[in-house]
Amino acid sequence: MAPTFYNLVEGMIDHHILGIHHVVERLGLSMYDYIFLASGLVFIMIGLVLIKAGKNDPFRRKFEQ
Repeated sequence: MAPTFYNLVEGMIDHHILGIHHVVERLGLSMYDYIFLASGLVFIMIGLVLIKAGKNDPFRRKFEQ
């Protein structure tokens, strides 16, 4: 999940705050920049769900004892 956090922070700082570069350079601040940030949030949520599901896995618990 660390790369996803990096992409989210980098996208917010470089694309929105500083305006250094954009996902699609021709259009300036565009929907692609917002989609990039939204995809980062989606991947973070998927990762958190998978971590939570793994903690409740009975097969995993069987081998930890």
